[in-house]
Amino acid sequence: MAKKPTAAKRLASARENGSEGGRQRATRYAGEVLSEWASRGGQAVLRKNGPDYFVQPRKRRKDYPKKYSESPIVRPNWRARINWENGQKGGLARARRYSYEHFREWGRRGGIETWVRHRAKFYREIRKKRKYYRKAWTRKTIMRWRRACEREARKAQGS
Repeated sequence: MAKKPTAAKRLASARENGSEGGRQRATRYAGEVLSEWASRGGQAVLRKNGPDYFVQPRKRRKDYPKKYSESPIVRPNWRARINWENGQKGGLARARRYSYEHFREWGRRGGIETWVRHRAKFYREIRKKRKYYRKAWTRKTIMRWRRACEREARKAQGS
């Protein structure tokens, strides 16, 4: 007679087979069928436990979107929130006061100051940390190439 498996062995094999079964089920059935089964499970939980069951997990939530900051459950950090709002107001007031050219000039000066302080090595280090590089050519690059080609064409015509 075969020896019965222990509870730990049964549990381990059930876990392995369970994960494999989920993959098999996903290969056999379409996404709509799996979605329907999942919604039935949620509806069954709702019938069994009532709508208050879903309120409790939301109370334990740590990260709320900004639009729910008026929630009585969450106690927002009022100082941080007021600082954020004042920063928004300050930015909007500055945008009303100054023109686009002012902002461009300030950005250019800031970039020059950063370059003077840290030199080109600073920008090299930043580029090394980049994870995503843009695949398409930018409009500025295309325009620069077009101007260079037009200059070459003018030189060729002149000579």
